[in-house]
Amino acid sequence: REGMSERVLVIDDDPDVLDFVRRGLEVEGFSVRTASDGRSGLAAATAAPPDMVLLDLTLPDVDGYEVLRLLQGGAATSHVPVVLITVANTVEDLVRGLDAGADDYLTKPFAIEELIARVGSVLRRSKSLRELSPLTGLPGNFRIAEVLQQRVAAGIPLGVVHADLDNFKAFNDHYGFMRGDK
Repeated sequence: REGMSERVLVIDDDPDVLDFVRRGLEVEGFSVRTASDGRSGLAAATAAPPDMVLLDLTLPDVDGYEVLRLLQGGAATSHVPVVLITVANTVEDLVRGLDAGADDYLTKPFAIEELIARVGSVLRRSKSLRELSPLTGLPGNFRIAEVLQQRVAAGIPLGVVHADLDNFKAFNDHYGFMRGDK
């Protein structure tokens, strides 16, 4: 995984699941923290926001849907993708989780290969969305710099045009950023 070290927080009350998931993800280069109940999971996520949360819906203290709601409402965690891991096998339960804002789900029992594939997929999607300019919806500075570095390193010919509006800050200062964005 090219030295990746994304941080994953696993919230599940089953110690066997926590150990299975932690070991499987660590072998793939992920940094993994675990929590065995909703409150400690929320505290861990708020104290040091992870790149992703794997969340069991059935927890001993706080319902997983409530944990998901609180993660999404938190200033430090609202951007963190959440994958549900659950024994829920009804369509209604899964739809409820996705409608509540989960990015994906896994039904227990699951193969570690599926878990790793889903975690990787959600993290890639999340990263690509963060790299878009909220104003234009086009790739932003980080993605542009990444592509330029890749092409220069590979010796691929490229052309670059940088366009800027002179003194646009004065327009924003006078009329406000919302009008400037428009």
